[in-house]
Amino acid sequence: MLITMVIRKKKIGDYLLDGFNYVILFLVGVSTLYPFWHVFMASLSKGSKIDAHRGFLLWPLSFDLSSYRAAFANQMIGIGFKNTAIILVIGVPLSLLFNFLGAYFFSRSNVYWKPLFVKLLIVTMYFSGGLIPTYFVVRSLGLIDKLWSLIIPGLMSTSRMIIMRTYINGLPKELEESAEIDGAGHLTKLFVIILPLSKAIFAVMALYFSVDYWNSWSSALIY
Repeated sequence: MLITMVIRKKKIGDYLLDGFNYVILFLVGVSTLYPFWHVFMASLSKGSKIDAHRGFLLWPLSFDLSSYRAAFANQMIGIGFKNTAIILVIGVPLSLLFNFLGAYFFSRSNVYWKPLFVKLLIVTMYFSGGLIPTYFVVRSLGLIDKLWSLIIPGLMSTSRMIIMRTYINGLPKELEESAEIDGAGHLTKLFVIILPLSKAIFAVMALYFSVDYWNSWSSALIY
């Protein structure tokens, strides 16, 4: 069978549209990257010059590295990065594990009172206990001034558990049925069949949880 491809020649309007799109994308890119450039140039300038300057900053004002020297001389910055790294290394894998286990549980069709559990789970997504009750719970667990106070409260995420459950429901059921015929239990199906097929959703969820733990600075101020 002969397959022929018809290549349509571009018209002037097509070139104009492409040019317009490129201009828009360029402007959007500049507006997105400029704030980072402004902060970088400000970090290379003297503080007195920055205070007196108004408007855009395209190059350093009186090149000075005193800001970087002060930052590296402050030991608290290094401690902060170390604590953040510890929280990420511990919190992200635990969050993935617990949410994956919850997603697998709610993906089963033979769970008793499953509709009730799902409704209760969704309620927690829209209504939280609040700041003060959460603080009392963390304090009662003896987690104040400990890194675990920044890890445990963020382990579970209802919305992401639901996303992972939807992903698991989309996997071929025939694979699980074949494993059950061979005598596989829940742990075997979970870690041997479903887990290897869930690498994509794990990568996305790992990114989400990493951003959450990285940005949770307010919890460190409270706990």
